[in-house]
Amino acid sequence: MWHVGGIFSEGAGYSSVFARPAYQDGVAGITRSPMRSVPDITMDAQDGTSEAGPLLNGVLALATQLNHGRDVGPVNPALYEFLGPRGAAAGIADVIHGNDSVIVNGKTVVQGFTAAPGFDVATGWGTVNGRFVPSLVAATRADGQEAAARRQARAELAALEHAVRFTPDRIGRGGATYMLAGGFLPGHPVQMSIDARPAATLTVGDLGTVTYMIDPGLLKLGPGEHTVRLSSLLLTITGSFRVG
Repeated sequence: MWHVGGIFSEGAGYSSVFARPAYQDGVAGITRSPMRSVPDITMDAQDGTSEAGPLLNGVLALATQLNHGRDVGPVNPALYEFLGPRGAAAGIADVIHGNDSVIVNGKTVVQGFTAAPGFDVATGWGTVNGRFVPSLVAATRADGQEAAARRQARAELAALEHAVRFTPDRIGRGGATYMLAGGFLPGHPVQMSIDARPAATLTVGDLGTVTYMIDPGLLKLGPGEHTVRLSSLLLTITGSFRVG
């Protein structure tokens, strides 16, 4: 059902960067991987994720509206703990047939994942219908169960935003420092600035990290503290080192 109009289909599988989050522990026996499994929910994407993303954003916008303009917070804990297991009663339309293999002339050239009843790696919990919106709002309100996820998300974001490491963090005369920062999307560019001045464009490695050797002499950096800013997509990370 995902091969209409071409040989390719929606993507599914395991992250090579991010470990399995706690909310997926309940389906660990299905994913059989210590890494993050995607997707959580499947949307129509015959025209790619540029179609599926806005569709899901629209669903979440409706939930925000129903929640009197307040955002519903991180939805994955509610999805995995309440909504997914309830299935159709919570507005989840289970996808039980099909696969996301690459098929050419009737021959499978890349083996993908196969849909099955309930949660599966190919489609997550399935797709959604109109009942999902009120179910999502009710689930995120219940017992304040999103509060812990919000606190964890804030703490992790705060840690990530200051996750630049310098070795050493104090540079002596004629020395240099090795910078390492992580949490970025592999393969994407990162704009690096020092003291608000553009310094370099870096490319994220396979593990989500960027590195750079900072030589104060070459960069004409005087004594004192200097701030590095790394920006890519929606993530900005900062850190500081001292010269002299």
